[in-house]
Amino acid sequence: DTWSHAYGKDLYAFVRGLQPRILINNRVDIGRRPDGLTEKGAYRGDFGTPEQAIPQTAETTQPWETCTTIGRHWGYNRRETKRKSVAKLLQILADTSSKGGNLLLNVGPRGDGTLPAADVQRLRAMGRWLRKNGEAIYGTEACPFGSFEWGVCTVKHVAAGNDRLYLHVFDWPRSRSLQLVGLHNTSKRARVLGAPERRVQVSSKPLALSLRLPKRPKATGHSVIAVELDGALDLDKPPEIEAPFASFVDATQFRIGSDRSGVLRYTLDGSDPTPESARFEGTPVRLASGAKVRAQLFRDGRPASPIAERTLSKVKPLPAARRPLPERPGVRVAYYEGQWNALPDFSTERPKQVQIGTRVTIPDRIARRNHFGLEFRSWLRVPKTGMYRFHLSSDDGSRLWIGDKLLVDNDGLHSPRDKAGEVALQAGLHALRVAYFESGGHEVCELFYEGPGIAKRTLPAPDLFVPDDPR
Repeated sequence: DTWSHAYGKDLYAFVRGLQPRILINNRVDIGRRPDGLTEKGAYRGDFGTPEQAIPQTAETTQPWETCTTIGRHWGYNRRETKRKSVAKLLQILADTSSKGGNLLLNVGPRGDGTLPAADVQRLRAMGRWLRKNGEAIYGTEACPFGSFEWGVCTVKHVAAGNDRLYLHVFDWPRSRSLQLVGLHNTSKRARVLGAPERRVQVSSKPLALSLRLPKRPKATGHSVIAVELDGALDLDKPPEIEAPFASFVDATQFRIGSDRSGVLRYTLDGSDPTPESARFEGTPVRLASGAKVRAQLFRDGRPASPIAERTLSKVKPLPAARRPLPERPGVRVAYYEGQWNALPDFSTERPKQVQIGTRVTIPDRIARRNHFGLEFRSWLRVPKTGMYRFHLSSDDGSRLWIGDKLLVDNDGLHSPRDKAGEVALQAGLHALRVAYFESGGHEVCELFYEGPGIAKRTLPAPDLFVPDDPR
């Protein structure tokens, strides 16, 4: 916690001075986000470092490398019994590539340098798959399609200004049909890598390519289909319907955005947009009642993108507690010891220690390396009725309740990860509870919120009060 941006800049400059061509990751500075990527700003670090996780969407604004393990442990453990399958490891590789990242696959050698046979078997199987399908990984870029129900996609620039799509099909569809919606390109050829005898029929439709697949090839790992495009990739994704929250109390507003040229049209009743539907002019649209917003990009009066949809619901806020303001500010923190793979029911556990803190974070005085749990309880004073978003970041698992409502579930064994939940709250006092456990590795538990006139920040100490409950 004592590391600072100034230290990061100094260390980065020192190492770069010794070796100008070295690559230094973002753990040198304090700009590493919970997802491993780097916050915007002047933070040092040449690439992001997600750990045991892959970004949800393609990340092309910064280089990044996700690191993950074959089993559950980073080093050799003779009791290791749970390892990822070859199919799972290859899916992680493909998913990472489809989002513009590099995969750093960890192995845990024994003291004499040899690898466990189970690890060797998986690595050799991955090597065999790459000898047949490596062109779908090496030299490819993030695919703007995103993920599909059946898998992911990578793209490569090839000769004469054409692009090639690689469809990594994790779940071979029973219908043997794939639709690439939003694509303006035509294609005359598609093939299954490593199985040229298995024909793929491809046909062009307005706003889509349609593929008719053969029977699924029998192979270790997933199969890949290469689709030769006529020209550079020309894709219109669904527009983005942007609103502060998915729900609102009194009124809200939304915007519609697209990175492509054309006219954006929308409806509010769930019907498909047409050339005569309302046109988004760039000014936010105000809503006083709930709506199912559907939006589409049009060119020359014709649909040019898939339809985007977002439901914006009007809700009633959770009522505040009818009680006087507690006299004692702070958060009650109960400390437990134990080894868990998921959050236990702390009501059945006896705390080793209880103290009063100022915010929801791991107190220095009771932090213990590995195998402990914390439960935070407090009254939160909400300043204004409206929608609030709570962000719970932890390594390992955590959960957040507002009153009796489970708002954020970030449970399980994982690296630093941020999850968020939204809720409508009436101004006044609301019971807040956070449960957290640490099994191994980093110790992280932080709670942030944002709401009406409040940018994302930690919960302010003046708005937290110790509950009357003796626990």
